[in-house]
Amino acid sequence: MRYTIRPLDASTWAAFAELAARNNGVYGGCWCMAYHLEVSRTDAAQNRAGKERRVRGGRAHAALVFDDYGTAQGWCQYGSPEELPGIKHRREYEKDAPPHPDWRITCFFVDKRHRGQGIARAALEGALDQIAHLGGGLVEAISEVTTCREAQGRFLFSATVELFEQNGFTRVRKVGKHAWIVSRVIESAPSIGQPVSSPPVPEQRPDLLDAAKRAERPFPRASAGPAGSAPAMHSGGGGRAPPPPIHGAL
Repeated sequence: MRYTIRPLDASTWAAFAELAARNNGVYGGCWCMAYHLEVSRTDAAQNRAGKERRVRGGRAHAALVFDDYGTAQGWCQYGSPEELPGIKHRREYEKDAPPHPDWRITCFFVDKRHRGQGIARAALEGALDQIAHLGGGLVEAISEVTTCREAQGRFLFSATVELFEQNGFTRVRKVGKHAWIVSRVIESAPSIGQPVSSPPVPEQRPDLLDAAKRAERPFPRASAGPAGSAPAMHSGGGGRAPPPPIHGAL
């Protein structure tokens, strides 16, 4: 199935909310607020309202994955460290903190009936593309290694180290039994609607310009010669035909 990726904003809030409500508010009512400051551990309605305020105020970011029917089936949340101050394995993380990132990727969610269909991968790729169009920079995540082990789904809300590595991330430092800090620098890309500079104008070569002008001169008219003979070309002497036109880009 082909997916469409759209940013989480006021125009996609309803699709996000429908997906979260369809899945019991995500993890029992989190509404993807766990890494924001104002998360409630007990009140799902408070989390929903808080998330909506953030989205409509431009203070929440995510790449939403839509199926062919226009229904949201998953997302990847990202944001600045100020927007997402929560850190998994904080105590171990702060013992030897890595360089301050420009962006953090904190969590993924996929509808329970659509897992194993590449939605998390599409969400990560979409998030990295959106980060590039927002200026790029150092992107950090804390994820779980799953090679040679069967990890329970509740530990994989931050995806897997292997998925990040497949998308160009490298391991920085281990901060848990199976948890690693991973990071990657994303280059900046033009913002949507930003004009793209025109290609440079090719250098004008006088020799080719002169040749082209000569080629554009009209051929002289042929005068009728004796019956049965080929027409003569008046070229100004010698009876030679003018040079053929020059073809090619200037």
